[in-house]
Amino acid sequence: MPGLSRFEAYVPLSTDANCYGNKDHGYLEWTAFKLTSRLNTTEVTAGLLQGWHHTPSFKVVETHEDNEIFCFLEGPALMSKEHFVAVAEDTTYKAVVVSPVQAAPKVMLPEIIAGI
Repeated sequence: MPGLSRFEAYVPLSTDANCYGNKDHGYLEWTAFKLTSRLNTTEVTAGLLQGWHHTPSFKVVETHEDNEIFCFLEGPALMSKEHFVAVAEDTTYKAVVVSPVQAAPKVMLPEIIAGI
């Protein structure tokens, strides 16, 4: 999607045009989505990330060579290039994060940066 930085991902999860199809077995429902990303490796990890509203404060920032994918499931969150994780705009958020296995070099800042 035009205008997004390499730190952001546009994931349209709510339109039928992006679905492979639904499977409803009466006890669970599975909806597969077209989620295309070019990663530099086939070694990939995924997990559920939950965050709470707070004022971020950083003395160290982290960088990555490759992209990470954040699929937000609940609650709005603000993403920023230097944040380790998103910051909840309301009380909390939940997201599935998909990340290639990669180095995460850290850079010490000359002073603490607080706020968004």
